[in-house]
Amino acid sequence: MSLALLVVFVVGQKRPPAKVAAPVPPVTCAEARDFLQRVEGAIADVNGAKNPPDSIIRNSNAPVTREAILLEYKRIFDFTHPFFSYEPNPAIYNPAMFHLKGAAAMRAAKSLAGWGCINRVGALVTNQEDTISPAQFGDESGLFLSRLAELTHTPTIKFSPYLEH
Repeated sequence: MSLALLVVFVVGQKRPPAKVAAPVPPVTCAEARDFLQRVEGAIADVNGAKNPPDSIIRNSNAPVTREAILLEYKRIFDFTHPFFSYEPNPAIYNPAMFHLKGAAAMRAAKSLAGWGCINRVGALVTNQEDTISPAQFGDESGLFLSRLAELTHTPTIKFSPYLEH
C-alpha cells in the first residue's frame, strides 16, 4: 500500500466522537467540614491546644461557598495564631482583584492574604462563581496548611541561613 493511499484511507475513516468529561460537582459543606475538622484536630494534637471553636460550616450536602471556606480558614488561623513562632513580612496583594460579596469574607481574605496563607490570585478569592471545585479546594487547602506549618515551626540558623542577617 502506498503512502498516498494510506493517508486517504486514514483521513477518510470516521473517528469515534470525542468523549466529553462530565462536569465535576463542587465541594459540599459536609466534605469541607470533615476535612477542616481533621485539620483542626491535627493542629490541636500537635500544639496541645484544647477546645477549638466550632466550625461555621454546617454538615449538609449543599455546595460550600468560597466565602464560608475563607471564614473557616480564618477561624483556624486565629486558633493556630498563638502557636506561631515568628511573624513574617506582610505579603503584597491587590484586594481589587478579590471577588467577594460579604464584608466578613473580604476582611478574612485580606488578613489571610497578608500572612501569605491563601493564593492572592487563586480561585478562592478571584472566582466569579460562589462554589469551588475539589481540585481548587485541594490547592487552596494545601497552600493554607503549608503556610500554617511554616509559621508554627521554629526556624534555626543551621537549616535557614538567611536568618543570620
